[in-house]
Amino acid sequence: MNIQLPNGKNSDNGAVKRRVVSAICLLLSIVMIVAVVTAAAISAKAAEAAVTYEEPAATDPPEDVTTGEATGEPPATEPPATEPPVTEPPTTEPPETEPHDPPEVPDDDIPPFKDEDYLMRVGVYFRDDTRDSHQCRDQNGTLGFELYRTTVDNEFRHIWSLYKDNVSVCEGGNLRKYVTSSSSQQWYYYASSSNIVAGGYHLQLEYAFISQTRTLEYLDKLKPAADRLGLTIYPAYIDGYYRIRVGVYTSSSSASSDKNAVSSAFGISCTVTSPTSTCMTVIDYNTAEVYFDFDMSEEKYGLGLMTMKEAGAETFIKIQKGYYYDGILEFRRYKTSDVDGVTMIYIGEIERYVASVVPWEVYSTWPLETLKAFAVCARTYAISRSHENAKHASYYADVCDSSCCQVCLGLSHSNATVLAAVEQTKGQILLCDGEPIKCQYTDLGGGSMAAGHEVWNQAPLKYLIGQMTPWEDLEANRYGHWQFTATPAELLAQLRSAGYTTLKNAIKSVKINRLCTDSTYVYSVTVTDTSGTSVTINRARNVKLAFADYTNSANFVILHNGQIENGHPGGISSVSGLRVMTENGIKTVNGETDISVMTAEGLKSAYLPDRLIVRTKTSMLTCDVVAETLDFVGGAVPGGGSSSDFVFIGSGHGHGVGASQWGCKDLADLGYKSERILAIYYPNTDLVDYKDYVR
Repeated sequence: MNIQLPNGKNSDNGAVKRRVVSAICLLLSIVMIVAVVTAAAISAKAAEAAVTYEEPAATDPPEDVTTGEATGEPPATEPPATEPPVTEPPTTEPPETEPHDPPEVPDDDIPPFKDEDYLMRVGVYFRDDTRDSHQCRDQNGTLGFELYRTTVDNEFRHIWSLYKDNVSVCEGGNLRKYVTSSSSQQWYYYASSSNIVAGGYHLQLEYAFISQTRTLEYLDKLKPAADRLGLTIYPAYIDGYYRIRVGVYTSSSSASSDKNAVSSAFGISCTVTSPTSTCMTVIDYNTAEVYFDFDMSEEKYGLGLMTMKEAGAETFIKIQKGYYYDGILEFRRYKTSDVDGVTMIYIGEIERYVASVVPWEVYSTWPLETLKAFAVCARTYAISRSHENAKHASYYADVCDSSCCQVCLGLSHSNATVLAAVEQTKGQILLCDGEPIKCQYTDLGGGSMAAGHEVWNQAPLKYLIGQMTPWEDLEANRYGHWQFTATPAELLAQLRSAGYTTLKNAIKSVKINRLCTDSTYVYSVTVTDTSGTSVTINRARNVKLAFADYTNSANFVILHNGQIENGHPGGISSVSGLRVMTENGIKTVNGETDISVMTAEGLKSAYLPDRLIVRTKTSMLTCDVVAETLDFVGGAVPGGGSSSDFVFIGSGHGHGVGASQWGCKDLADLGYKSERILAIYYPNTDLVDYKDYVR
C-alpha cells in the first residue's frame, strides 16, 4: 500500500510502520512511570496515617536464662521471621536453657543487693493485718522506683523502672478512694462496685515481650494512637512476660465496646482482661492513674519496689504511717475466706535491719555502749529467727515488725549514735555452745531477772538465768515501783476473763506458793474463791497474764487483810533489825522506817560475805553490815487498805527474762562497756562474727 504525502511524494510502507510502533512504545513507557510514581505516593500516605508495628524479634532470649553469651543467631526451634509471633505466652516459666544463650546479666538488670548480703524478711502488713492498698513514696521525692519480681528465696529480677515518686500498690479490680484525712492528704484505695476511680478491666494486645527495652519501644510507637483515642496505655508483667494494656474500664462489656476501635487503630488484635485473685496494680497515689499491672499465678512470686539510687545519696521508701525503709518492699496478693488484700514484707540487709530495730527498742539518746549491746541483741535474735528458722515462714517472713519479735519501724529514728553502734558491732552475735542464743530482753527487770524456763514452758538455758540486778535505778523509772488494788469481785472477773472459769464466786485468797529461782518473780500462786474452789497457776508468764489488769510484771507481792503475801524467802518485805554503816555512823533500820535496801544475794559477781550492795544516784557502793543481812528485797509497803481488797505491789515491766533494757542503760551510766553488759545479762555466751556461724 502506498501513502500519499502532502508534497505528492509516496512513502515506503515498512518505514511508516516502524515509526508508529516506536511512538506507541514511548507512550506506554510514560504511562507506566506515572503509574509507579502514583502508587508510591499512595503507599507513603497510608503508611503515614497508620501505626507502624514490628513483630517482636524471634531471636530475643528467654527471660530467665542466665548462662553464656548471645550469638546473634536465631535458635533452630524459633519460627521463621516471616511468621507472626506467639500471641499468648506459655503457661510455664521460660525454659532453663536454649540453643541461643543470653548474657548472664541482662543489660537492664539492676541488682538490689550484694551477693554476700544476709537478708532479713520482715512482716509489716500480713496475716489478718493485710491492707487493700499501700502508699509508697520516694523519701527524697526526686526519682521513682525500681520494680522487681521477687521470690520467697530472695531472688530478684528487675522488671521495670517507674519514674513516679508517689504511688499506691493495690489489689487488682475496680478501685474506690477512701479519704481518712483530707487535711493531711491521707487516703487509700479498695475494691468496690461504686464510686470507682480506677477500673479493673482492660484491653490487652496480643503480643508478648521478654524485656523492658522491647516493651518500651512498642509503647512509644503505640502511644500516639492511644492518645488520639483518649485511652491510657501502660505495661503489665503477666506470668513472666510483658504485655501492653489499653484503657481502664469498670466492666467487661464497656471494654468490649472499644475492642474493635483499638484493634483497628493499632493494627493488632486484642482481648478483654478481667481482674484476677493474683493481680496487683500500681497507681498514682493522688490521681489513681494506672502505671503498671503485676500478675503471677505462682504463689512464690511477689512484686518488689525499691527507690532509685543516686550516686553518693541515700534514698528510702516511705510508707503511709510515716516510717521509711532502706531496701525492698515486697507485695503479694493474700486471699482467704475472710481476707482479700495485699501483704507488705520489708526485705533488707541485716545491718540496716538492726539499725531499724535499735532506736525502737531502746532510746536513740541512750549511751553508745547501751546501743551497742542492743545492736548485738537485735542481730543475734534476727539470725536465730531467720531463713530455715523463720518465725513467720508460712507468711514468707522471717520475723515481724512488732514486739512479737522485735519492733522494726524503719530508719527515721536512727541517728548518728545508733548508726555508730551498729557499725562498731557489725556482724557480732552471741553464741552458746555454738548456736545463736534466744536473745530475750525486757523493759525493766525491777531488781531481778527470772530464768527463761520458769517464765515460759521451755527447756532450761544456761544463759537465761534468774539473778538479782541491784544496779537498776528503780527510783528514776516509772515502773520502778507500782501498785494496783482489786476488790474480790473485780479479781474474779479478771481471772475468769483470763480463762480460769472454774472460779465462780468472789476471790477469798491468793497464796504465793514459790518464787522463781534466784529471783523475786512469782512462779506459782493458788487462788481460792469463797465457795472453796481453787486453781493453781504456774510459771511467771501465766501468773502475769492471770492478773494482767493489776500487774506490770510477775515481780510482786500481795497485801490482803493487812498481811503481806510474798513467798518468803526471796520476796519483798519491810525491813527491820538491820544496822548499816553510813557517813553519819551506824544506823538501825526498824519497822517504822520507810526505806528499802537491795541485798547482793544472787548477784555472784558482786557478792562478798558480810557486805551489802547499795545503789545510789551516781554509783553502786559496797557497805559493811554491822548486824545480820537479809535474804530478800525490801520495798515500801502501804499499811492501809480495805481488809478484803487485794493490793498488788511490785516492780518492773515485761516478762523479766534475759536483759533489762533500762538495766543496760544503768550499767552504761556506771561506765560498763557493751561486752561486759552482755556478759552480765547473758552468762556462758561467746561474742563472735555471724559469718563464722552462717555457712
